[in-house]
Amino acid sequence: MAATRLPSQQQAGGTPSPPQRGGDPNPPPGRSSTEFQFEEDQADDIVRVVGWHRKDFSLCVISFDQREHSAVRDSIGSPFPRLSTPTHLGQLERLPLELIQDVLLCLDIRSLWRFRQLNLESRQMVNSLVAYRLVTSYALDVFCALLRTGLAAHVSLADLFLALCTKTCALCGEFAGFIFLLPWTRCCHACLRTSEQTRVQRWYHSEDVSSLLLSFNALPGRYGMLGDFIVRKSFPLASVWQVRENYGLHPPGKTGRTQLEETFTYLGACSLPWYDKRTGRLEHGISCAACQLAKDNSRSSKKTTTDWVLDAGGEKMFEQKEFLNHFRWCAGAQLRWSVSDEGRNRSCAMPRLGT
Repeated sequence: MAATRLPSQQQAGGTPSPPQRGGDPNPPPGRSSTEFQFEEDQADDIVRVVGWHRKDFSLCVISFDQREHSAVRDSIGSPFPRLSTPTHLGQLERLPLELIQDVLLCLDIRSLWRFRQLNLESRQMVNSLVAYRLVTSYALDVFCALLRTGLAAHVSLADLFLALCTKTCALCGEFAGFIFLLPWTRCCHACLRTSEQTRVQRWYHSEDVSSLLLSFNALPGRYGMLGDFIVRKSFPLASVWQVRENYGLHPPGKTGRTQLEETFTYLGACSLPWYDKRTGRLEHGISCAACQLAKDNSRSSKKTTTDWVLDAGGEKMFEQKEFLNHFRWCAGAQLRWSVSDEGRNRSCAMPRLGT
């Protein structure tokens, strides 16, 4: 259904304008002076036309080729077909099922994985957990990254499931599209890139000191916003924040991040969508294409732009409800919606990746 048009809102020439509500009479450039109104059934089309999913955010961190996941998804997500020879869990079978499930939920990922490998009964027991099924369906990159980096012994299934169901960044409260592995932190891209809590670095200390540090192995692959930082061989990284807080040690060199250290941060993080338990909806985060294009254009033309555009056109991501609230006040997004003939024309330009 098209947005409601009111007779009093007709523009010159008889062209109807979208219904709007009063707002700021002197808004900053990029922000509408009035609130744009639309029908509820237009929401998905608005997100499709005006929003965009930043795939470069997903690829700048630890990620795996989907073909790898396809090869193991069935074996990870479901038990093998039942054999004619029965299998048992020994003394565990004497415990109530609910108690066993509570224990499994609290196991670290490595222990849970080993338990699942015991036999068919253990596989079925683990697969009966809703948390396990959701995690292996929607957070498989994180699950695999924990196992491969050596951090699986420090994160429980309950921790991973809670992170999947957490919407906001633990450091700033914005929509969080990432999980930092050490320390385990749900975060947004801006905090991932700049926060001291997500800073990692190579450490060169005595063996006695190194044995006290919780570190992880960087995985080979491509990292960074342009995918131009290539790791060919694994090497250990430690959390600067944890080392300083727990052991009073300080990294060598300057206190600020170097460009290399900023890239190192991506080696310790994964993209992680938000699972809304109430609705069963999965959200990867939406950015405003109009604000990002305005930011790109201002950069190429060396013009300044407003904080309103910079905020929504930079690293910020929204969940759908928040994005639609942004759309109500974003003049560029409303223009993009109008030019698309309310979603019927799909040829609108999209921002460049890596910007």
